[in-house]
Amino acid sequence: MHRQFLVNLCNFHVPTLPFRTLVKARLEDDENKEPIGDDMRLVFIQLPSFNKGEAECESEFDQWIYNLKNM
Repeated sequence: MHRQFLVNLCNFHVPTLPFRTLVKARLEDDENKEPIGDDMRLVFIQLPSFNKGEAECESEFDQWIYNLKNM
C-alpha cells in the first residue's frame, strides 16, 4: 500500500488544531464520519509551538524543526 501525505508547514498556530508542533490527521466524510481511505494523511507542523533551543534538541525531528524555525 502506498501512503500519501500532505505536509503543511505553518508559521502560525491553526486555531482548530491542538497546540502541538506535530499534528497528524486523516480525512473523514462529513455526514457519516467514516474515514476516507487509509492511504491519505494530513500532517501539520506548527512552528510557533516549538520552543526548544539548539542545545535542547534531542532527536533528528527536533533538529529539523529547529532549523526550519530559525532559517
